[in-house]
Amino acid sequence: MSIHLAKVDFTRGEINPLLHARIDVDPYRAGLKTCVNWLPLQEGGLRKRSGTSFIAEVKDSGKKTRLIPFIFSSNQAYVLELGDNMFRVCNSFGQVVDGGGAPVEIATPWPENEIAALDFAQSADRLYVTHGDVPPREISRYEDDVWSLDPHQHEDGPYLPGNKTGTSLTVSDRGDIVPFMTSNTAPSGTVDTGGGGTWQVFDNDEATAWTFSNPTPDWIAYALPAGEEKICTGYSIRAGKSNADFMPSAWRFEGWDGSQYVPIDSRTAETGWVLDEIRHFAFPNDVAFSKFRLYITQLNGQDGSSSAYMATLRLKESGDAMTPVTITASAVTGINGDAGFKATDVGRHIRMRGSDGDWRWARITAHIDALNVSARLYGPVFMDTDPMLRWQLGAWSEETGWPAHVGFYRDRLVFARTDTQPQAIWGSKVSDYADHGVSSPLVDDDAIDLEILSGEINAINWLVEGRELMLGTTAATRTISPMDATKPLSASNVQQNRQSTFGAAEVRPVQVGKALIYAGPYGHTLREFLYSLDVDGFITPELTILSSHLLKSGVKELAYAQEPDAVIWIVCNDGSLVSLTYERDQKVVALARHQLGGVDAVVESLAVIPGVSHHEVWLCVSRTIGGATRKYIERLNPPFEDSEVEDGIFLDSAISYSGAPVSGLYGLGHLEGETVTALADGMVHAGLTVSGGQIFLPDGVSAARIHVGLAYESRAVTLPPSEGSRGGAVLGRSMRAVRVIADVYRSLGLMVGGASRQEAFLQRRAGEPTDQAAPPRTGPHSVSVSHSREEEGEITLLSALPLPALIRGLNIQYEIEP
Repeated sequence: MSIHLAKVDFTRGEINPLLHARIDVDPYRAGLKTCVNWLPLQEGGLRKRSGTSFIAEVKDSGKKTRLIPFIFSSNQAYVLELGDNMFRVCNSFGQVVDGGGAPVEIATPWPENEIAALDFAQSADRLYVTHGDVPPREISRYEDDVWSLDPHQHEDGPYLPGNKTGTSLTVSDRGDIVPFMTSNTAPSGTVDTGGGGTWQVFDNDEATAWTFSNPTPDWIAYALPAGEEKICTGYSIRAGKSNADFMPSAWRFEGWDGSQYVPIDSRTAETGWVLDEIRHFAFPNDVAFSKFRLYITQLNGQDGSSSAYMATLRLKESGDAMTPVTITASAVTGINGDAGFKATDVGRHIRMRGSDGDWRWARITAHIDALNVSARLYGPVFMDTDPMLRWQLGAWSEETGWPAHVGFYRDRLVFARTDTQPQAIWGSKVSDYADHGVSSPLVDDDAIDLEILSGEINAINWLVEGRELMLGTTAATRTISPMDATKPLSASNVQQNRQSTFGAAEVRPVQVGKALIYAGPYGHTLREFLYSLDVDGFITPELTILSSHLLKSGVKELAYAQEPDAVIWIVCNDGSLVSLTYERDQKVVALARHQLGGVDAVVESLAVIPGVSHHEVWLCVSRTIGGATRKYIERLNPPFEDSEVEDGIFLDSAISYSGAPVSGLYGLGHLEGETVTALADGMVHAGLTVSGGQIFLPDGVSAARIHVGLAYESRAVTLPPSEGSRGGAVLGRSMRAVRVIADVYRSLGLMVGGASRQEAFLQRRAGEPTDQAAPPRTGPHSVSVSHSREEEGEITLLSALPLPALIRGLNIQYEIEP
């Protein structure tokens, strides 16, 4: 019995061998038995994978490499090559070099065994990078060839829960520029005013006050001892125990630059003072002055009284510039598991509540012993040095670990997971990505600290911004969002929800439209994470169940190239490269394998960045070249669409030439000793050997457009037909294909047949010139095939030449036993 069956849908790609008998399901009819170096298209057809162009060898082929994207805008994007304690930079034009022609290279704290665990999030020209064993860093770009790597200087937290023991902390100094004065000139410096009382505002007695004139203006100044200068970043004012109505309501705070007073802060409408009230004022400043002045311009009350009163004025010295103070603990209890301070606490923050009820913080600069550390003070000046029972140790340090993951959510920089707090999340203040401080009382843009609510430890493996903050943990997926959607996310307006019990691997997911694609807990599956109106919540269906055999070694990296083909590229732990053509609205989920040309070729890493007309896929490829392992950065070429045959690149690790006709090509040192293929003005020349970094075209041929690289095959094998015409199901019945009509688009050099033998078609036609490229073919083309019944009706589509191929559909004639 002879039947004709159409195969016009390849949108399920290569399907799992366990499904090869499932002729009853639609994915079988849209699937393939084998799909290697073909890309299933959203439209339903198959297109041959383009080749890769050689960019550069990595710095050290003997060590691990990772590629990560750095995307400032659609026309300013880079790929960073991270290696052993360094990174280099590439852009669409190749490797970025300095003025001397050497690759731009920046030292990093990450050895090769740590780069796989790096996480990152970008804002403009700054990339925030985290690793659980190293403090967060910031990669910044200033020009194409000017880059830096700097510590992320987080401020005021985050912190562990507060002290609940009897241990108190005492600071050895208040952080005040002015000592407690006993006269206008003692113990040091000089106090001066525009009139009235003087030094009492700087003494240690709340009952005394600076009495100044009313009506204003008036002023009080403090000059440091001769030759000294200090940086002031804030001040504190305390109202007197009487006459609060005559506290200042407007003033300037100024510094003396040697010839005049320079305003560094000003305030207005500071009204409503009450007796003994303390107000703290902070401002950014990095300029040192020898003298400071508070210049009063208005009082709360202007009733003609002859005097007004201010009990205390304190000037806060810059924490970055001050001499560190000593913080002393009364006991080791409550500090590092009752072990006291450790050397690993250096760099850690401490938050302390002073006797005035306000919080300050300090950064530890040195370890002295279990009870003492040196530290710099930040926030308001301490009003005294009394012992403090209210304190918190920083959540991040060498002792507790550093955040492993980073992302953004609603203009907050969000960090997650340390060794000691695997379920913790810390969000910065709104629009201030370094500041983790909180106010008293809380305000909406204060920093946020959360702990996942779970009965078991579920370490956070990634976080991604969407309508809600999406979290992947070892045993669940979760979201964090405002409880009241009409109000901003804040410490008092936040909720967390477990959305599914399908956990996630520690692999950076990718966002495709409204869906998040992530690797399952062991990396053997991919799942969607998206909101469903049907359940009024998030769902996590598995994407790759039909092709799970392709991810058997586990997913290592994911990257999404939206244009031109909506493909998620996957690097697996065994070095295999897999593509997933994904278009949810059209129900397209098609996986395919990609084997790059060369000996022992595997992919170590990949990254995707926007290019001029499409997204660029960058690969780090490891091969055996001349008996040694060599690792190259390569870029996947755009698909062949409306180009000329001479411009198509279907060779891997290729270099290209365009110009005056030449008979050879230089610059092939990276393929020294390898057998390569050339496409020269559209003509194929195979079996060439690279010697001295060059090849010569055979027979004295010259060409103006040449591509030289490693050849590869594109092979697709269909599944047996799922049903006959009038004969019912064909599963297990003997059959053979006798003819194939392939509908192709701009294709050449395709071979079709059974597994053991394929017939060449789409070749040069009689009468066409033999010294130039044949034109690509479009439309249906018929070929008789040699096919045995043992091959069960499978059809092999093979493209072994560096020529374009796109199959829109097949019409296959079978002979089937009755």
